[in-house]
Amino acid sequence: MNQEVPSIDQRVVRLLLLEDDDADFAAVKRQLDRGSINFDVSRVDTVRQACSQLKKRQYDVVLVDLTLPDSSGVDTVECLAEHTQQTILLVVTGLEDDDLEQEILRRGVCGYFVKREVQGKSILRVIQHALQYERFVRQHLALVDHLRGQQKSMEVLARRLREENKLLKEAHELRIQEEATNFNHLVNHVSKEVVAMLAIESAQSSRAKSEFLLASCQELKTSLESVLAVHDHLVRSALTDQQRALVDASLASSTTLLRMVGEIIQIAQVETGSTQAKPFPCDLSGVIKEVGASAYSLLRSKDISLKWSWDDRFAQVVQCDGQIVRQILVQLLSNAIKFTTQGRIDIRGTTMARDCNGGRIRISVLDTGVGVPAELLEELQAAFAQGRLSGLPTHMKSSLGLSLAFQLVRLLGGEMGVESVRWKGSHFWCDIPVHDLPNDSHRRLNPPRRPQIKRPHFLKLVGNGEDTPVTSTKRHVLVAHPNRPLQLYLTEQLHQLGYTSDVAKDGNEVLAMLRRKEFDILMVDCKLPTYDVFSIAGRVTQLVSQTDNEQPPKIIAMSDRMTLEGADLADYENIDALASIPMEIGKLRATLEECLAREFS
Repeated sequence: MNQEVPSIDQRVVRLLLLEDDDADFAAVKRQLDRGSINFDVSRVDTVRQACSQLKKRQYDVVLVDLTLPDSSGVDTVECLAEHTQQTILLVVTGLEDDDLEQEILRRGVCGYFVKREVQGKSILRVIQHALQYERFVRQHLALVDHLRGQQKSMEVLARRLREENKLLKEAHELRIQEEATNFNHLVNHVSKEVVAMLAIESAQSSRAKSEFLLASCQELKTSLESVLAVHDHLVRSALTDQQRALVDASLASSTTLLRMVGEIIQIAQVETGSTQAKPFPCDLSGVIKEVGASAYSLLRSKDISLKWSWDDRFAQVVQCDGQIVRQILVQLLSNAIKFTTQGRIDIRGTTMARDCNGGRIRISVLDTGVGVPAELLEELQAAFAQGRLSGLPTHMKSSLGLSLAFQLVRLLGGEMGVESVRWKGSHFWCDIPVHDLPNDSHRRLNPPRRPQIKRPHFLKLVGNGEDTPVTSTKRHVLVAHPNRPLQLYLTEQLHQLGYTSDVAKDGNEVLAMLRRKEFDILMVDCKLPTYDVFSIAGRVTQLVSQTDNEQPPKIIAMSDRMTLEGADLADYENIDALASIPMEIGKLRATLEECLAREFS
């Protein structure tokens, strides 16, 4: 763990001053005494004395004159750099040389002052800012170290689970051999009650393992959200281009890891029974259309065409859990995009069988990607046919999206299958049972009217023969932020909440997209380039009046926590909500729902 840097309100800051001129020493000492920080100042005249002093005692700040009896210029900084790796190093000199200043700053010096230009509390302010910046950096490093430790713990845990599973498998095989040898003897002694008890114990053991995995992943998710919160402060601080690139890369990786942890949590929730299917009246053709439309942003960097289609009976309203069907389709489509670099992807909805009680529908995703190797295809098909996640090929088990889709299909009582030709493409499909609505088996939706309640546009209301208002709201969000990793972070959260989204990096893109598309909510950064959120809010009503939109979208102003601290929404005209980012997904859900509900209040 990195050494802790003292905070501004700490009682004493240890400072070593290298100055051979008494007048200059007195001038610097007067500046330090004017501030609120209590300095413990030590003075030496030469670099040799300074190195000796630094070996004996740890200092928080070293203030050095470049011209000393035993050293001068860059040599002075090089000598001290070996002993001040954990110390803030500042230079005060009478030399006004721009080249020398740049060379010294490149060697890790935090500040450069020319003696005749030093006025007021300039040195004191630089020391304060340097202490604050160093503290923030080391807090970030500490959090990263903590996250790495958590990751190593998870790897150790995963290794232990694999070893335990291997032992359980070996024990199970030995037990089967023993039962086969002594079958006649066991059949007379083992009762049905004992068999039932063993089955219950096995189920309890599996459930306990899933609950442990769920709890561990939730802890890891909390740590990741803390890291993302620190990233938010770092990206808004004064960083070099190299530091900003590293922070952006770290933020993108953390966002991807957060998405993967979320998928693991969903799998564990299905295994523990926390997730249950909740059927409702649903138009599955709307599900296909929504998922397909939301995938276009992922295809911009690839030469892929995406098409979807369904038969007439598939478009009829049925009773099923449309939210789970949507998750399944998203995972299958993401898998197809991942393994396809060019060509096309087709989404198809077909009706397999229908009767008076309902029937089965099939959702297929076909791609022209790399396909599944022949030696793994039979193993994958067998795992799907037997309904066993443990039967998946080893490299397929690491595909969280495919594993999650497999679990969700089983949750709905359906089946999953695959057909593939190497280097030509794959065809993943799932058959799902559905039920007709009571007293209205094959009735289509009434013609849509003006929506009364906001909800996903594939949720439909079916009445008793009378005209009923039908909801067709898209719940589409435009995320406008100049930082690409934060765009990815917010769109991933919106995806988990069931919203579709587009992104924009400046005000011009926002205005252009408002002319082409309809959005329910705009999430705009307070400091967006070209036009900020307040300028856009003043233009929205005029833009909406020029399109077919019935009403303007709700506007959420985004910024960091420090900017919005103590802000009152009533002070901002045309703004519907304030949001500090990054935020926990539950708070984001509440903010979005509050904006949508306000439309009908």
